[in-house]
Amino acid sequence: NPATQIRFTAEQRGDVRLGLYDLNGRLLRELFEGEVNAGETQLVRVEAGDLPSGTYVVRLDNGNDQASQRILLVK
Repeated sequence: NPATQIRFTAEQRGDVRLGLYDLNGRLLRELFEGEVNAGETQLVRVEAGDLPSGTYVVRLDNGNDQASQRILLVK
């Protein structure tokens, strides 16, 4: 089952975008977009059954800061 959950906690209130990217930086899917409160934890389900096995990047952007992490999809 090529699905997982990503959890993130906002340090401050504001708009947040969470996206799944290929290694060339192309956005494949918008996983979450919306306003979150400081200290609020979001749980986002990622369905990747239509993607080939490989390495992808999950990037969190809150307007001022970005964080990214590589993930590996194995089928």
